[in-house]
Amino acid sequence: MAAAAPLAHAGSRNSRRQPEPYPGYAIVVNNCQDSIYLWSIGSTVGPQVRIDRGANYTERMHYDPGSGGVTLRITSGANGLCFAEPQMIFAYTLKGIQVYYSLADLYGDPFRGRRVALVTSGVHTPNPPCNDIVWERGVSPGPVSPRICFFGSNLTLTVC
Repeated sequence: MAAAAPLAHAGSRNSRRQPEPYPGYAIVVNNCQDSIYLWSIGSTVGPQVRIDRGANYTERMHYDPGSGGVTLRITSGANGLCFAEPQMIFAYTLKGIQVYYSLADLYGDPFRGRRVALVTSGVHTPNPPCNDIVWERGVSPGPVSPRICFFGSNLTLTVC
């Protein structure tokens, strides 16, 4: 969170506050041959969103006070969330000046055999760098700890 600029003089017309920083965006890009389906879930489940080939889904990252975080659940079939189909889970939570993010599969690997990449862009500093998550074969290479980036960074998940 940006600190307010010091005041030159209380009540001065020249006193200004720094603009509040905005969180970045969570973006899912579909490069698969077929449509994929997404649900944004915090303390409630959002509606199913169909993402056609070449299209994307974008939401401004937000804090969910009920759950503490948000998951974007992605399946390769319509209504996959309802039928416990294999799901990719792109999760994020905002805490202070950081965004924590991770990638996992549940009930199988919906994009097995196809490249999956969760990359960061926007606000970075070299210490520490924000780390991308890349699954060359669409399957987690093993246990992955949540990653940390900076408030204002964009997270883009590209499937296939």
